[in-house]
Amino acid sequence: MQKFRITNGECSRMDIFLIMTLVYIFGVACRFFWIYWASGIEQFSFDGELIMTTNDAFANAEGARDMIAGFHQPGDLSPYGASIPTLAFLISKILPVSLNSITIYMSVFLASLVAVPIILIAKEYKILGAGIIAALLATILPGYYMRTLGGYFDSDMLNIVLPMLTIWALIRLTQNGSQLNLILPAVFMALYSWWYPSSYSLNLAIMGMFLFYTLIFDRRNEINYKATILMAVAVINFKTYYGDYTIIVNYILLLRIALIASLYFLMIKIPNSQNKKILWISGGLVIALFIYFGGLDPVLSKMKAYLGKSAGKVSGTFYFYGVGNTINEVANTDFMKFMGYSSGNISIFICAMAGLILMFIKFRSFILALPMLLLGFLAFFGGVRFTMYITPIIAFGFAYFLYFTLNYFEIRVWLRNSMLIVLTCLALLPSLDYIYKFRVAPVLMRGAVAPLADLKNKADREDYVVSWWDYGYLIRYYADVKVVADPGGRQFGDYAFLTAFSFNKDQISSANMARLNVEYIERRMNENFSSSLLQMQKDYNEPDINKFLKSLEDKNFKLPQKTREVYYYFVPHMLDILPNILKFSTIDIATGREFWTPFIHVGYDIRMGKDGVSIIVNDECTLPSADPEYLIFNGKKEPINSYYQVGEVNGKLVKLSKQIDKNSNLYVIFLPDYQRILILDKKVFESAFIQLFVLENYDKDLFEPVYLSNYARIYKLLR
Repeated sequence: MQKFRITNGECSRMDIFLIMTLVYIFGVACRFFWIYWASGIEQFSFDGELIMTTNDAFANAEGARDMIAGFHQPGDLSPYGASIPTLAFLISKILPVSLNSITIYMSVFLASLVAVPIILIAKEYKILGAGIIAALLATILPGYYMRTLGGYFDSDMLNIVLPMLTIWALIRLTQNGSQLNLILPAVFMALYSWWYPSSYSLNLAIMGMFLFYTLIFDRRNEINYKATILMAVAVINFKTYYGDYTIIVNYILLLRIALIASLYFLMIKIPNSQNKKILWISGGLVIALFIYFGGLDPVLSKMKAYLGKSAGKVSGTFYFYGVGNTINEVANTDFMKFMGYSSGNISIFICAMAGLILMFIKFRSFILALPMLLLGFLAFFGGVRFTMYITPIIAFGFAYFLYFTLNYFEIRVWLRNSMLIVLTCLALLPSLDYIYKFRVAPVLMRGAVAPLADLKNKADREDYVVSWWDYGYLIRYYADVKVVADPGGRQFGDYAFLTAFSFNKDQISSANMARLNVEYIERRMNENFSSSLLQMQKDYNEPDINKFLKSLEDKNFKLPQKTREVYYYFVPHMLDILPNILKFSTIDIATGREFWTPFIHVGYDIRMGKDGVSIIVNDECTLPSADPEYLIFNGKKEPINSYYQVGEVNGKLVKLSKQIDKNSNLYVIFLPDYQRILILDKKVFESAFIQLFVLENYDKDLFEPVYLSNYARIYKLLR
């Protein structure tokens, strides 16, 4: 069988480097498309820089900002000293670029490095041509691209690169079991553990698969057992925090590297006669440390977090709504979506599966990539984000399928090469089309970010902002204040419940809860009690939690001493997620049962009926006219209490209202500026969120407006 000129892997190091560089440049260039497109939209930039595209990016940026400044205050939850902020900090010291530029471009330049381990693996198997195709495809497959585009300042930029480097190092060890190759897998695992603390499960799975491979195919090879021991050191779950939430991952990395280096030195220096004895002793010590620092507990907790998305989540004494139900990236994925994200289209996916079977047969050490393959399939149960883990394996499978097929048939070399180029280009087209169409907006627009930057000059760093947890990191970054909820540890349990309570209840209850929430969060950090709500109940000596919550309706409710200012921050996107926010406060937390089913429809799909007069909202409700007196829901006429039309004119909110039936429980609010129609019941209508954000009907004894516009509304709590 004739082979392509470059498929046998017999290239010089310079040739390999050149190939890697060209593929890398291709991946980088593709990621610049979003930057090019977004740069042309004024609202996507603030202070001369693009706004980041994911919530977690702002936490990392906050940590980097504080590291550059050299300080942060206790209890602000800044990831000061974490891996991503540390790398950004080092880059800022080496290169003459701003932090904002680093946050936008770092993923662009790091994510495309996935080409390196793919080409190196292909070189080990002497299928370099297939490796080039796989690398080109892997850099831009949708499941990977969507989590590594410009402004995605998060761990995903290296979450595929580092485990693929580990797999390459292990494959290289199986091909060439030299003492030099012995340490490489452990070093890459240690780096991955440092970069992404949640890598524990994948690292453990890769190590377990390597041990399985050794026991089945190479059980007499002591080098493999030594490598396993070194990898075990790299995955030991040393604590990443101590004291007042200070992050020490950088020190743990140094500790891991020191332990790995020491063991490695011991392994290569001991006499052959002592090999087995040292292996048993070091292996036993490592296993003891592994068990002492948690063993499989982190794996089990992660599985519970991603797979256990129940409507009611038990936390100590109370039941809370499971936040996993409202997070898009952990939503289960259907098969067609999975194929699209993982491979581009169904044809590539089928060819890739066939190619993987051929690879597992031809190169048995490639089973070391199985953990990433299986983790990718977890997308069906744990969320779409997991598809990115399968993308390099899919790319390899498809490339090898082309390599095998075109070499199997007796075809002229020029024709074979031409077919290879054409088929590769066709395979890239779905991903390139996805890149062209994936024009995602930043987390928030300039109009919503600018008020936070202004608030930074008005508020103290110890003040708090009440907002939904989605925006917690962004608020901390731009306003440099504390928040009651964020996408990290404050999106679960009573943190989410108390925030939702402040939005969904009347203004008096909202104000009282906001003050309680803030003061008890501060106490919680110092006194280390498990639940703010439980501590409130204890301090106010009320055994019935529902009676305690009901008592917050009293304007004269006795609040703890005020220690700082509190602000409310609302943005238009909260309108769309309001039904989800409501769910967190409609559960009786004492029993776990839903005590109230709110009637709320956020109409974003609005169109005229066939009669040219009626308005159809989300295919669920019909308004008979633009000035309706009733609505049709489930084929029934429902009377309307009041109709509102609310919009901004010359910078001021103008409200037109008409009461129709005072006995009705339904309200209709038309928001032309947001292209939304709200249909809601009286309880939702009277909530603090609707009154403060939508209508600007604030109680002057409780709230003071700080910033009011269509982009954002900020109120200061007066209690």
